[in-house]
Amino acid sequence: MPQGMSFWASWGNWLCNAASWLVPSVLTILGWLAIYIIQLYSQRKAFLLQTREEAWRELHKAILDYQKLLSADLGNINFVNAFLVGRPVPNRASTAAMNCARTWSETLPSDASTDWTLLMQHFEVLFPETAKIRLQLLNIERLTREDIYASRREMFGPSHEQDATIGMLEKAMEPALKRLPLLGDQIALLQDLLIHLQNTVFSNLTSYSVSPRQPMSQSAVRLGFAANDRKRRILHIIDGYGAIHDAAISPQSTSCVEPDWLPKNPPSC
Repeated sequence: MPQGMSFWASWGNWLCNAASWLVPSVLTILGWLAIYIIQLYSQRKAFLLQTREEAWRELHKAILDYQKLLSADLGNINFVNAFLVGRPVPNRASTAAMNCARTWSETLPSDASTDWTLLMQHFEVLFPETAKIRLQLLNIERLTREDIYASRREMFGPSHEQDATIGMLEKAMEPALKRLPLLGDQIALLQDLLIHLQNTVFSNLTSYSVSPRQPMSQSAVRLGFAANDRKRRILHIIDGYGAIHDAAISPQSTSCVEPDWLPKNPPSC
C-alpha cells in the first residue's frame, strides 16, 4: 500500500476509535450538566416555596390578629352605642352604659394594629404585587385608629363622672361611629388579602385556588387586578365594575387620604 494511503487509513481508524469513546463521553457530560441544571432549578423552586410558606405563616397570623382587633373594635362600638341610641339626650346615663363606656375607654392599644404592615413590608420582596395595597390598607388603619382613639379619649372623662348624660357619651362616640363602614371594609379587604396570599403560595402546588370574595353589591370594594394587568403585577382596591379606587398615603407622607368610595358605595362585606 502506498505511504499516502496508509496514512489516511490510519487517520481514519483513529477518528473512528476516537468517536467511539468521545461521543458517549460528550453525551454523558451533557446528561450530567442537564441533571445539574434541573437540580439547581428544583432546589431554587423548593427554597422559594419554603421561604414563601414561612412568610405566609407569619403574615397569616398577623393579619388574623389584626382582623380580630378590628372585629373587637366594631363590636365594642356597636355595643356601647346600643346603650345610648334612642334615649333622651339630657338623661343621666345608666350604670350599664357607664360601665361599658368606661371599659371601652380604658382599652389599651394593641401591637396587632401595626405588626401586619411591618411584616408585609418585610416580605415585600416575596409578594411585590402587595406593595401598593399595603399603603392603602395602612391609610385605612390610620384613619380608623385615629378616630377610635379620639372617641376613647373623649369617652374617658364622662365615663368616670357620676352625672354623665347620654348626650355626653353620644358626643364622645361620634368619631368612632362615623368609621363603622370603613372598619367593615377593612376587615373584608384583609380577607381578600389572605385569599390572595394563600393562592399565591399554594395554588401551583395543589392545582387548586380559593375563589375570590364576591360581595353582594357590584359597588362594594374588593381587592383585585386591573383589567389590563395580565401579569397581575399590582393589587388594587377595585369595585365590581372594575373601577380602581387608589387613594393612599405615599411612603414619604404622613397624611391620610379619605377613601373615595365611602360616600356612594355600600360596605364591602
